[in-house]
Amino acid sequence: MKKIFLLPFLFMFAYSYSQVRIKMQKENNLYKVPCSVNGLNLKFIFDTGSSNVQISKETAIFMLNNGYLNDSDIIGTGRSRLANGSIVENTRIKLRTIEIGGLIFHNIEASASNQLNSSLLLGQSVIQKLGKMQIDGNDLLILNYKENFSAKELDSMKCLANMYYERKAYSAASEIYQKIHDVNKLDPVGTLNLANCYFLNLKFEESIKYFEELFSLINYEKFSTYDKFTIYCCCGESYYRCGNDEKALLCVEKSSPYVNRSYDKYFYYWCLARIYQRKEIYARAAKMYCSSMNNYAAYKQINLRKYIKMNSTNRDNLLDCLIVEGFGCDINCGKVNELNAIYELANSGSAYAKIWLKGWNIGKNILKSE
Repeated sequence: MKKIFLLPFLFMFAYSYSQVRIKMQKENNLYKVPCSVNGLNLKFIFDTGSSNVQISKETAIFMLNNGYLNDSDIIGTGRSRLANGSIVENTRIKLRTIEIGGLIFHNIEASASNQLNSSLLLGQSVIQKLGKMQIDGNDLLILNYKENFSAKELDSMKCLANMYYERKAYSAASEIYQKIHDVNKLDPVGTLNLANCYFLNLKFEESIKYFEELFSLINYEKFSTYDKFTIYCCCGESYYRCGNDEKALLCVEKSSPYVNRSYDKYFYYWCLARIYQRKEIYARAAKMYCSSMNNYAAYKQINLRKYIKMNSTNRDNLLDCLIVEGFGCDINCGKVNELNAIYELANSGSAYAKIWLKGWNIGKNILKSE
């Protein structure tokens, strides 16, 4: 019954957003916009210098052969101006509908190029109808809806986004949170949820943007200690995934005052260990791995001494990763005896230890050959 109840709100949102956000694809410094033309999904180059919409000869033939264009849609011959200023001969056609990000435009005059392999261009004949717009990264924001949501609309949208978030449907939740954020109506807790959605979907550049937005709001009264830890530490992990170790280290260290539970400590030390490891500060990394390992074992209620000696294939891969990578850092510090410990783990059934040893042996052979 809940799904049926929520459907009217989904339709309401489609017509009440103050902004429409469209993901574009960047290729060779050109942006491509996903559109639906007479029901056919196509990608057009966003070309403000082109006078009208242009499709290629191949696309026009395909549309005619498959019912997306009719003979009555062909107007005649004409000329169009391209972004480089050149004038080209073409066939003038009428596109019954063009849909962009939920906006539908009817009876758009366009041109079908008479040349093979020509580009699909979204020109001024449609761009002017979009109204006020701006480019935000790889997103096209169309700003042609009413300026504000009603309180009832906002409450319904937030309820739906929170429901998706609680059910771990992070893509669906982020889409709604993002639309609320675009009109400056998302509170700090909602912004944190949005950042987490992007983080959990491995969209780290987006997550950084919203985690950092919360730095100045870290003392917001509704943020728990764990929320504050998440903001800094997950932002640091996002920077690490993007290859920026300096900012990663800075953010993770900022989370230190908010580290509380065993799980938080495991994640905190694990983040630091990987940063130091990549920076080749192995002694520091080994200590961090050891702390992470101990806290993870405490969180999972695992007796670490018994676990290391356990002979079984039914092992905790994450715990094995922490143990092996810690030993690996020790080896890089000259403690070669730790290699025997990794062999023992492999013989005890640790798949991670076996993979690590395989990579270590390959690396050793490469060094020998050099």
